[in-house]
Amino acid sequence: MGFSVVTSAAGLHRIALARDWLGARAPAEEILIIGASLGAANELARSLAQEKRASFGYHRLTFAQLASALALRAQPRIVATTCRQPLITHIGGNFTSQ
Repeated sequence: MGFSVVTSAAGLHRIALARDWLGARAPAEEILIIGASLGAANELARSLAQEKRASFGYHRLTFAQLASALALRAQPRIVATTCRQPLITHIGGNFTSQ
């Protein structure tokens, strides 16, 4: 499935397009709804669930929560890279990256 980017100064226009797209999805399809606030994302998900009578795969996050989750996934690799190199250089070993 591709993706679309919608820009509009009018929030009602963006929400209407999001509702149309989400309305076409299956009730159990995994969907990530990213909102300016968790309340806004929850409101959109609740209204769609009421219309469809069911929803199982709606996950809701704010932009900050998404950024935090992505940063936490990358952090172990960053820490391992920065901590490993000086130690291996110090003991004179060879460093290979996987």
